[in-house]
Amino acid sequence: AACAMLTCIGAQLSSQALPLLIEALQDQSGVVRKAAAEAVGLLGTGHSSEAEALAGLLVDTNPQVRAAAAEALGRLGVGRITSAAPALLLCLGDLDMDTRTAAVKSLNQIGGHRSMSMVPTLAECLEHGPPRARTAAAQALGQLGHHAAPVLSALVARLGHSHSEVRAAAAEALGHMGSVAVSTVPALAMRVADVDSVVRAAAVEALANLKETAITAVPFLVQTLKHQGLAAATR
Repeated sequence: AACAMLTCIGAQLSSQALPLLIEALQDQSGVVRKAAAEAVGLLGTGHSSEAEALAGLLVDTNPQVRAAAAEALGRLGVGRITSAAPALLLCLGDLDMDTRTAAVKSLNQIGGHRSMSMVPTLAECLEHGPPRARTAAAQALGQLGHHAAPVLSALVARLGHSHSEVRAAAAEALGHMGSVAVSTVPALAMRVADVDSVVRAAAVEALANLKETAITAVPFLVQTLKHQGLAAATR
């Protein structure tokens, strides 16, 4: 409650409130740490100490605290979370889905040339990480659009991953890459016949996002319908 009240005070008193909030990030109570992280994200002034303190919570034993810290880093802004990028990247493999999602969102806040500098690390995670990390890496790469072109082949390879969530994330990412992904249309079209409905939907959406470039998928889609015994659907 106290952390919430400090947040309501507003930016005018943030210089007085922030030292107390940063101290509260180390409180024994997970509820307090979570609330303090949220407040720091809202009142942050740009001091490196804020990002460092929040980054320290990315390995907290409480998943709600980790997620709050990851989200707060994104709220601090582009320049301030760049230094926390390595810790956020590690969160792509977090067991907690909310933490992974918050980490992806915060990493995407970096934007522009800073995001491009993260492509090799995301590619490594996509290639060798556990399924949940590969999924989050694919999502982050998708947000980079055509800037993720260097990992095009790796994303296509993940369309055949044994875990459906990885396949779906790879398809979604390719759908966000625009004309640079035209060569992946046949591979995406094959996923329209995937055994998993989420993957099928992701592939269809990706092809729709690619718009006119997806015209090359028509023969593959027709062939897929024939194999499924659904040729009547093309009438």
